[in-house]
Amino acid sequence: AVVEKAKDYLNQLKTWVESAPESIAAAKTNIDELKTQFEGLGELPRKAASELTQQYQHYSEQIKKALQEARDYAQVKAWDNIFNCADNLRRHECERLATDDACGESSVVDDAWERIGQWPSGTQEVLLARKQLSLEALRTASAAAEQNLEVLCIRAEILRQRETPEANKAQRMAYQVEQLKLNFGKRDETWEGLVLEWLGQPGVADAPYAAAWQRFNACR
Repeated sequence: AVVEKAKDYLNQLKTWVESAPESIAAAKTNIDELKTQFEGLGELPRKAASELTQQYQHYSEQIKKALQEARDYAQVKAWDNIFNCADNLRRHECERLATDDACGESSVVDDAWERIGQWPSGTQEVLLARKQLSLEALRTASAAAEQNLEVLCIRAEILRQRETPEANKAQRMAYQVEQLKLNFGKRDETWEGLVLEWLGQPGVADAPYAAAWQRFNACR
């Protein structure tokens, strides 16, 4: 009877192992209960114990990997939503600059904003500050934003130890030399910090933004 119960629990665990990672994540409570029930069977009959225990350990490990995959996917999706929202905001900013529109409201931006279920630390505050920019403040900030994105690409490439495009290598060298002069190369960069700076750059036109985004996104 104990062996049959163990096999039943294992078959249920196997079903979850064969499911998509996001389904496993949604059913984590049920899966944990199954594992508790299996472990609650106590000492298994000697002849069956080895095989059943090995199966249980195998399924448990597969479920653990699937849960990590689900967490990783959710994190990537959250960042994709953030960058998509930022891009919609950028397009709206460009329209404001082109039409001298003092209004900071946009239904497209609001819709993208509402779709974000998880805000990584600091991101909502940075984008909210951009949404609230007056036209004059937006015009001033956007004047330097394109160059700021270029520098952020270089900093990201240095952080990730990636090659910088040939056309920007002299700029990268100049940046590194300047950093050595300022603080002897001890600047502590983090990817999260670079992302927040990136999200804070408003009103960059389509072409330069697309070129910068291709480089920056490659460093994610």
